[in-house]
Amino acid sequence: MAERRPGGEFRKQCNISKSYHEEFLICRNRVDQFQGNAIYLNAYGESRIAPGGVTRMTCQGKSFFSQWCIELIEEGSGEFISRSLREPLQPGSLCIIRSDMMAEIHAAPDTPLFKRVLMVEKSSLVSLLCMHDFSRENEVLRLTEPKRIENIYDEIKRICCEGGGDLQMRLSVLVYRFFLEISRQRHPWNRKRTLQSLLRRILSNPAEDYSRENMARMLGVNIRTLTRRFSDAVGCSPTNFVIQARMRSACELLESGALPVHMVAEACGY
Repeated sequence: MAERRPGGEFRKQCNISKSYHEEFLICRNRVDQFQGNAIYLNAYGESRIAPGGVTRMTCQGKSFFSQWCIELIEEGSGEFISRSLREPLQPGSLCIIRSDMMAEIHAAPDTPLFKRVLMVEKSSLVSLLCMHDFSRENEVLRLTEPKRIENIYDEIKRICCEGGGDLQMRLSVLVYRFFLEISRQRHPWNRKRTLQSLLRRILSNPAEDYSRENMARMLGVNIRTLTRRFSDAVGCSPTNFVIQARMRSACELLESGALPVHMVAEACGY
């Protein structure tokens, strides 16, 4: 019997050059054919780019990049360059690189850059979660609460290192929560407290506590005014709108088959 390596189904791989040092935990049991609407984490990685150094992502001739690559900048500064985008990078920047796109990350000439990486297998569900507007290609987000994203990276790394039963299922739940958090920060709460902002928040992150009292507090109105505004705008009560949003999200996840029922319920706020 082959000796079971630390990390369970993930193996460690280092990539070293003059301009960068990378350490990845890569799934050993990766399969070429998997459920096309699943959430499947292929790798977790950490990369330190030397001052003036460059890392490149390219899909040319490499099946390894049949994935979405999500890179969080934690230290340093630099620039993100792709065919359609050129953006400065700083701590709290999140780079979302499509599975079929090329991109480069350049460290500033006077300081190293540290980033953390998730590689998620391409699927219809992941494509939907990664990008709400398919006219966009690659994207750089300015996170409003980067620590929340960092905490999810920490948890994913821990599970990849520890291994154990239901490994990919546990990672799927975390990656799904990761995408929900990205969605929440991509569409941050409008300080003007508009109803449209609240509706978007409910749809993008249905697992939050949306009691009538909390929603009224979010809008800065009383419950009676909250109910009237929902009725005028969407034709139902605030509670019914939340129920419909959660049911829609749950139906999409159940149809995808990516998560078991109890995890779907948890992810959707039940």
